[in-house]
Amino acid sequence: MSLMNTIRYQFERNIVIQELLDLIFPRHCVICDDTLWGKHEVHLCVHCFYNLPLLDIRDTSMNNFLGKLFWGRCNFEYCWGWMEYRSGSKTSKIIKELKYKGNPDIAQYLGKLIGESLLEQEQLKKHEVILIPVPISPEKRKKRGYNQTEEIAKGISKVCGFAIEDRFLVRNIMRDSQTRMNRVSRFENMQGVFNINFGIFNEIEQSKSNRLNAPILLLIVDDIVTTGATIETCYRAITDNLKVKIGVCSLGLTNK
Repeated sequence: MSLMNTIRYQFERNIVIQELLDLIFPRHCVICDDTLWGKHEVHLCVHCFYNLPLLDIRDTSMNNFLGKLFWGRCNFEYCWGWMEYRSGSKTSKIIKELKYKGNPDIAQYLGKLIGESLLEQEQLKKHEVILIPVPISPEKRKKRGYNQTEEIAKGISKVCGFAIEDRFLVRNIMRDSQTRMNRVSRFENMQGVFNINFGIFNEIEQSKSNRLNAPILLLIVDDIVTTGATIETCYRAITDNLKVKIGVCSLGLTNK
């Protein structure tokens, strides 16, 4: 059997196995609950996937939808959100799944989708990108068993090859839930929450695999940006102590 025939046989065999598994253990779309079929439908059915409110991947400046939220507050080298998020919408089920239903796999899946978009963006090719997931409190990590922003970053890394440094930002204070707070209250609630680990940054500088002498870009990764208070606090914790280029990438961005 030739190599191409062997590859074709293995591919067709895997398809058959997946279809049999779908009959025995049916999978369901996290948005509409329809049955998923085949390897091409993962967590989302084709219909729901193609109806996601995705944002423009071409504009990664401070003039885009996410960047304008930080005007007068932060100066990001790179700024981009993957999709628009509305509380109570069908797509909000995705966020509930990855944050509250113990499903880190969907966070990595979405991270891979984000990563595929990042590969098309020229801005990131000018830098050595280090992914910095936004830390959650030890209490939330213990309850969920994982940090959803780290899982998103893992998905991005698998596609783009970017390094992840989840020890760089340290969350040292547990704060009240911000769900019902306005922008000012959220910012005040986040003051002093994050510190940076200087030892980790020194390791990044010393071990960077930088062949083209490209500058380091610390890319903060978050799940949902609402008022930007958490991201702004991360930004200030870094810029108050280091001179380094910073970017932000979020899975979702509210339309408030």
